[in-house]
Amino acid sequence: MWGWMVTLGLLLGIAAPVWLILIDGKGLKPSIGDGENVDSYRFDLSNLTVPQHLVVAAGVPRNYWPALTDPRAVAIDMVPQFSSMQGKFLVPSDIVIGVAINGQARAYPLRIVLWHEVVNDTLGGVPIVVTHSGHTGSMAVFDRTIGGEVLTFAGSGLLYNANLLLFDQRDDHESESLWSQLAFQPIAGPAVTRGDKLMPRPCVVTNLERWQARHPDSTVIRGDAKYGDKRYNTSPRAPDSLIYPVEPLPDADTTLDPRGLVVARSDAAGTWIVTPWHSPKTDLGAPPIDLKPEDFAPITQPTVHARWFAWHAFHAADSRIIGGSKQP
Repeated sequence: MWGWMVTLGLLLGIAAPVWLILIDGKGLKPSIGDGENVDSYRFDLSNLTVPQHLVVAAGVPRNYWPALTDPRAVAIDMVPQFSSMQGKFLVPSDIVIGVAINGQARAYPLRIVLWHEVVNDTLGGVPIVVTHSGHTGSMAVFDRTIGGEVLTFAGSGLLYNANLLLFDQRDDHESESLWSQLAFQPIAGPAVTRGDKLMPRPCVVTNLERWQARHPDSTVIRGDAKYGDKRYNTSPRAPDSLIYPVEPLPDADTTLDPRGLVVARSDAAGTWIVTPWHSPKTDLGAPPIDLKPEDFAPITQPTVHARWFAWHAFHAADSRIIGGSKQP
């Protein structure tokens, strides 16, 4: 059974390089991208908007963690039945990314999202993408309708500032763009020329039990049937280390642990209010967005979760820290 301590470790984990990950005992065959040279990924970087030395290959080809599109979903009260029939699909303490749109709610179990990085879905009639970047511990949900077009995203195999770079999947590689999860915008490709943006949506990161109490009519996604529940009970992660370039890093005297998880919410003025995921004396089962189980007020502000060093690199200028002190 996954407790919050174990699952928090997953949040802090880093996606493993190719040579550390085995799928059913066999290494995945690389497609586009050799894991080392950015040019081998076949993205047009002629209009790159960020410093090129901060864009690096993550040791995996394009879409190595295959994006999950239009996932199966079951009623949340069906979860115990799936657990009894097919092993432990989910348990109450499992972390989920919760999203509610137009009266419909859905939970995206982190143990599933970890294996895909990107989940393309439609909820309440709205196309969305749920994203997770292992190196930066960042979780965010975006609209997929951009410029009147519904995009289907996947992981590019590249990182910018150690953070996930998405790409919009197209038949013509020259028409694809690279999108930064934490910058909320494209950094290369036609989408830069068009001035497109990613729009973060409200979301909650909590455990299944609390999400169900808040949204008893919620659904829960299932993963890829080819993986099976056994695969999703493991974690695709490597030892925690900051091995990719990030600029700028927070000052040493910051009140937040550089590797600690923070929650950022956008206020009406466009400022991101940043709070630590937990303090040393706070129960890990009670992240700041859900401290009071009896308080079921809806989350209405765009919300992003990330390690502090990563959030600082992208949003130091438009953020305000509330609370926080370094862990001993």
